[in-house]
Amino acid sequence: MFLRADSAGALVSVLGKDGYKLLLTTCENLLLYIKGQLQPHLPEDTQLHSLRLWETENAFAEWYAVDI
Repeated sequence: MFLRADSAGALVSVLGKDGYKLLLTTCENLLLYIKGQLQPHLPEDTQLHSLRLWETENAFAEWYAVDI
């Protein structure tokens, strides 16, 4: 289960005790997770160049392969 990094501590505690696998995330961390999920399914001769994940109308995270 993905939760925002600023989720209420009580919520995180209850869900953790109930056995949920929690990932406290930001848009940037979620983008890296998506990249990790996509990459193994691409053909061998195909590489990701960049990804952009919009959080709101004006806020987004970007990842570029050249930044690694």
